[in-house]
Amino acid sequence: MQELSSKTVDECLRFIRDFKTLVLATVDSESSPGASYAPFIEHEGSFFVFVSELAKHTQHLLENPICQILLIEDEGKAVNLFARRRVSFTCRASDVSDQRDSATLVLEKFSRQFGPIMNMLKQLPDFHLIRLDPQAGTFVKGFGQAFPITGAILAV
Repeated sequence: MQELSSKTVDECLRFIRDFKTLVLATVDSESSPGASYAPFIEHEGSFFVFVSELAKHTQHLLENPICQILLIEDEGKAVNLFARRRVSFTCRASDVSDQRDSATLVLEKFSRQFGPIMNMLKQLPDFHLIRLDPQAGTFVKGFGQAFPITGAILAV
């Protein structure tokens, strides 16, 4: 892997900020895997998802806080499907639904981003605000262009 230049950091951040959903890879307490997606908000260096207990990924995150997230270039925009631009992070998840000040701020950002549906979802008792703290990851720009990144990149 190559070293991350300031130009590449900027490119990675622009890439991340173009997304509204992320792909989520989780495992339950018995190491049974699951793949899903969720709308997200990036806030203060972390990703936040607002997810229902009815979804397997929510149960997995509550049982086992280690997960991976993936943001990947749309197939229709990719120059080569074998080398789609993407960024992935290994994250540590925590339920922050009860942390009123930060939860309120993040849920307000969700409402601005995703609109009136949030008014209904916030009323449902099975929804959890989950914070995904990136530990380390990789930004891939194409063939032979993989860059190691830390979660601190988002705090810029």
